[in-house]
Amino acid sequence: MVVRADERGEMDYDDLARMVERHRDRPAVVVATCGTTMTEAADDVPQIRELLARTPVRHHLHVDGALAGVPIALADGRATLRLDATVDSISISGYKFLGTPVPCGVVLTRRTLQQRLARSANYTGTVDTTISGSRSGHPALLLWYAIRSLGHDGLRERAERARELAAYAVQRLNEVGWPAWRHEHAFTVVFPTPPRP
Repeated sequence: MVVRADERGEMDYDDLARMVERHRDRPAVVVATCGTTMTEAADDVPQIRELLARTPVRHHLHVDGALAGVPIALADGRATLRLDATVDSISISGYKFLGTPVPCGVVLTRRTLQQRLARSANYTGTVDTTISGSRSGHPALLLWYAIRSLGHDGLRERAERARELAAYAVQRLNEVGWPAWRHEHAFTVVFPTPPRP
């Protein structure tokens, strides 16, 4: 089922509540976004978790943080979305904010959920607990390097510089009469498509 979103891309929580109520006989997998690709909208995960806790519906709350999961998690109190223990799984991309040279990503989940996926891999003689099976270890090394080389402070500084540049771009576009906006926590600038010359 698709839950409605507002004009800036954030989930309509009343519509989510209606959907959960309407389909309460089935389990729910709710995917919240932490920085959508087009507007960098971020859903309010604590509000979603609270809504789900009030229902008898079995559920799994996943946060798609591909674009902005890391910078929003580093934003001291700026965003309502925090990546914390109330989330069942999280996904992030390595090549978007972290800047790995190849497309890659990570899905993090609770150990208890991961162990349900475990299956014996006879070709390695071990138990495979990854979601998609074996993959190249090179992207994992690139992710580790990006995080390790920049560190917590470096990643936070990168996010702040990107937000400052985005705020400047919005200001300048509006000054020249071209309507532009961005979410407070975002480094994505949204504006209408320019006309063809």
